[in-house]
Amino acid sequence: LGHKFSPTLNAAVNKGLPVTANPDVVSMIGGFGWLLTLNRGAPRKLVFWDLEVDPGSVLLLSIPYPAGTTFNIRASAPSWCGDSDGFVCNTDFVPVSSVQAVRNSAGNTYHVGANGVLTLRIVQFSGQFTGNPNWILPNYNTPGRWNEKAISKFERDGVVLPMQDWGITLTISANCGGSGVYCSGSVAAYDPDVCNSGFVQVAYDTCCQRSNLSRCMFANGSRNF
Repeated sequence: LGHKFSPTLNAAVNKGLPVTANPDVVSMIGGFGWLLTLNRGAPRKLVFWDLEVDPGSVLLLSIPYPAGTTFNIRASAPSWCGDSDGFVCNTDFVPVSSVQAVRNSAGNTYHVGANGVLTLRIVQFSGQFTGNPNWILPNYNTPGRWNEKAISKFERDGVVLPMQDWGITLTISANCGGSGVYCSGSVAAYDPDVCNSGFVQVAYDTCCQRSNLSRCMFANGSRNF
């Protein structure tokens, strides 16, 4: 169907990981992000499930769309979840003015560039609720609704892994032209340069100064100089 790759200096060379009709995508997170492109265009509806993302990590996802496309993006707890005692089971994401604002958010935001590129943060939310009533990005200590934690983990010998909550979904609905699976209209080529001027990407989460590769900036906003 298409490809997913972490942005590099040459998207034409790095075709990335093939995405099939029933994808199970596993890759590194915490870097500058993932870019998803489909061979036949931008999807009118895209649903993510079985999410496993450590609450301390940031995963940005960008998808090119025809310029002018608008979106409805919703996080939903499983179908058996019911709103009660202040807890809610669905949360609609809100637009923000920059990709950096998405990165710094709790995961309930998205940004659409003038070129039509949608960027959002993929997070693992609870299978018990999405908010109380405001959006909650839980960590491993966040209380759940029934005397348990909001999200579960597997831990052994100092290694901690998130455990997926069955039934949670993140749905992107694009308001665009066309009536089929894909939006009508052209999608601009998107080859992002994630580094500042004068810097070159040397790792999935690192940009270093061309004239002095010991001076580096990182995807989380930190630097070593």
